[in-house]
Amino acid sequence: MERENEFLDGLLEEMEMAHDEELDALITHRVNRLLLTISIKVFIIGVAIIAMIVFLLNPVMNAFNPNPYQMNQDIQYDEEGNCIGDSTLFQMLDAWIESQYPYCGLDYVNVEKKGFGRYTINVHVYDLKKPITNAQVNLQYDMTQGNLKEVMNTVDYVSRYSFARNTTENTMTEDKETIGQFPASSWLCIAITEKELEEVTNLTHYENNDLRIDWVEVYDGNETGLGLNLKHIRKDASNMDTIPLKQQYINKLSLLASLENDWMTALGISMPQDQGMLVIFPMEARRHINEVKETIEKVDTLQTKYYYISGTKESILEFLEEKDLRSAKIVNAALWRGY
Repeated sequence: MERENEFLDGLLEEMEMAHDEELDALITHRVNRLLLTISIKVFIIGVAIIAMIVFLLNPVMNAFNPNPYQMNQDIQYDEEGNCIGDSTLFQMLDAWIESQYPYCGLDYVNVEKKGFGRYTINVHVYDLKKPITNAQVNLQYDMTQGNLKEVMNTVDYVSRYSFARNTTENTMTEDKETIGQFPASSWLCIAITEKELEEVTNLTHYENNDLRIDWVEVYDGNETGLGLNLKHIRKDASNMDTIPLKQQYINKLSLLASLENDWMTALGISMPQDQGMLVIFPMEARRHINEVKETIEKVDTLQTKYYYISGTKESILEFLEEKDLRSAKIVNAALWRGY
């Protein structure tokens, strides 16, 4: 009887052990399956969040912040595919460079999209004082959610507040002597100060293959006008009378006045005021630009007192002999023709 009981107890123990192993295996299987299900759900949720950020948040951030990439895409073409109008971004930057810096012009601009309202704006500004040896980017901006920051600038600017503007005395005798010392083959860039106001269209009559009028500061009644690059006008209009010059100048003023505050601040747009003070605050600069525009709209002809020319030594001296000027300061001298 005792043996039978021992046998039954052993059999029960073996059955319990087998049952425990099966239960452990079942529990392990269920736990692993649950963990796999949770991992898959977490992965799917993560992918969904990333997709939402990329496909929803990114476009929203691009839509609610200035988008220089789109501003650089609205180039106008004719039926044959030829470019007949620059992009909004190009026109805007071109107006800024032309108004502020003699001898400079915008060559090209391209924009890289970085995502989430971030862009890199690459610009090449050419220098009219010298031949173009390369067209590499020499001006670069980063824009993040509408905030513009200059990150690279190697442009050889000539400030419109220097040279001609700072001359108050008649120095023509000394200036002619200085210019006469250069070799006959020299190509000279000269900042001119007139004694009296001169009509811009009158200046264009002096132009020939060896002399060009490059840039004028348009008089607005207070000697605080912005610049006009005549080289650009030559490309855009074959008729050089007052009306196209005036209208193109007004168009550029309108572009400058439409700039956002961040753009004005980052580009450093400033206006000369009394006693040589510069207005660099966006609201004040915009107000001044609009005042200049209103003044110019009322005049019949564009006038100037300060302008920049370039040419051979002989043609420059001939120009100086014909004109009754206050000063003619050398900006640049080279043994090659400018751009």
